[in-house]
Amino acid sequence: MPRWTRTSRRRSAEVGWGRLGSVGSGRPVVHSIELLLDPAAETAVRAEWTVLSDAGLPSQAGHRHRSNRPHLTLAIAEDIDDAALASVVAAAAAVLPLPVRLGALTCFGHDPYVLVRMVVASVPLLVLQERVQAAVPASAWLLRRMAPGRWTPHVTLGHRLTADQVGRGLQVLDGVGAGDSAEGAASAVGMRHWNGDARVERLLAGEGGPSDRDGRGGRVST
Repeated sequence: MPRWTRTSRRRSAEVGWGRLGSVGSGRPVVHSIELLLDPAAETAVRAEWTVLSDAGLPSQAGHRHRSNRPHLTLAIAEDIDDAALASVVAAAAAVLPLPVRLGALTCFGHDPYVLVRMVVASVPLLVLQERVQAAVPASAWLLRRMAPGRWTPHVTLGHRLTADQVGRGLQVLDGVGAGDSAEGAASAVGMRHWNGDARVERLLAGEGGPSDRDGRGGRVST
């Protein structure tokens, strides 16, 4: 049987995983700070995206834009100014590269579901997330989802799955050989800022490829 966990309906609804909705002001949440994985871990996650896609299941592989890549969201906000970004860069510089561990499969939400691979909540990772979210101005609506004790680190594999599709997804991913699974030790080697207003991603610290890339075409995963 595949090794996976499931969050409770109440917890999933409260946290609102898998999408960024509208905040109290009515403005979409379009900014995020994200960790980027080392090349081997990124390749392994992309391979799991492909397994889902090849099985005819919703998958992040379906989002073709170059800014769509495996990542771990640390903070979300309506806007992030240069002063906040400077604080974020300082927090990243102190810890990157950061050892992380990709854990079991789970799903968030309820019909539709989001299929994710958990990231083990180590103390250094939790401290970094707290520092980054504290540096980023956000509404109370958002802080209910990202405040310390409420944040659940994960890497998204697919959005908007039915219950049956979640079961099929777990089955096909369980068929991936242990050496090819994304589960296991990895490193967070870079940090980026996604600016949904301008549709641009910027590498803030560490490694991650070209910075300030044009995101026209849409960044959809969170």
